[in-house]
Amino acid sequence: MSDVVLRLHDVAVHFPVVRRLFASRIAGWIRALDGVTVEVQRGETLGIVGESGCGKTTVLRVILRIVRPTAGWVVVDGQDVHVAKGQQLREFRRKVQAVFQDPYSSLNSRMRVDRIVSEPLEALSSGRMVRDEVRGQVMDALESVGLRSEHAELYPHQFSGGQRQRIAIARAIAPRPAVLLLDEPTSALDVSVRAQILNLLRDIQRAHNLTYVIVSHDLGAVRYLSTNIAVMYLGRVVEVGPSPVVCSEPLHPYTQVLMVGSERNLDASAEPALMEGEVPSPMAVPSGCSFHTRCPYAMPRCSVQEPALQHRRGREVACHLY
Repeated sequence: MSDVVLRLHDVAVHFPVVRRLFASRIAGWIRALDGVTVEVQRGETLGIVGESGCGKTTVLRVILRIVRPTAGWVVVDGQDVHVAKGQQLREFRRKVQAVFQDPYSSLNSRMRVDRIVSEPLEALSSGRMVRDEVRGQVMDALESVGLRSEHAELYPHQFSGGQRQRIAIARAIAPRPAVLLLDEPTSALDVSVRAQILNLLRDIQRAHNLTYVIVSHDLGAVRYLSTNIAVMYLGRVVEVGPSPVVCSEPLHPYTQVLMVGSERNLDASAEPALMEGEVPSPMAVPSGCSFHTRCPYAMPRCSVQEPALQHRRGREVACHLY
């Protein structure tokens, strides 16, 4: 039985570029997202990958209501998050939490750990939780991430980078959310610590049946955590499907280059994977398939007709080759 906890349907985000000389005027639009449709089942993980500027972080911002979509909608447990108000909005805030990229700047250096972790609990409960109940959930969250009760009395500067990210994870899971958004959760950490955080995230997901959305440049981390992978290029999803299928047999030419590049990064003696040409400006997205200006397999129709996502070999891919 389908149990979709998070769905984005045809989401577009276009930012106006305003020029000011004598009077403000819109000079163009940055197409950060263009028709993004993805869904995540409860307890599963969606990994979103792509080059810088592809729109993957904007997806998280739209889910969190930081950015309002130009078109489309975002649904969490059947509720359109961008029309939620009052109690529905408060419940959405509890259900969807985030772990940010940099544990050094995402924690308030003037707060003790117990205050950092308890702050979202107190804000979301509107005073309905008694002090002992808050303390209990804080201790449970710290224990879940491998920290001890005595750590609650310390400040962020007294911890290593890996420990700080554990505190950030504890803060995110303390309200007992349904969905956890992970924005490059290991990129600011030492290589020796990354595997520990990834294992911790996987254990927490299994223990609490959490749904994850992770965006990262680290394809190894995404492969390890993800049930499904969505590949984005210039604001569009070009391939999406089960992680083992997409990683072992990528179909879209852009996905193929990403996967080859990931494998070569593990081999210091290998030549780097290259793509022809520069990434087009999001203010001037090419017509047709947006990747055709860099694709070695481009055909005449690629420059005039945008390919739709279609089911091919166990996944969806947007490419005229299939």
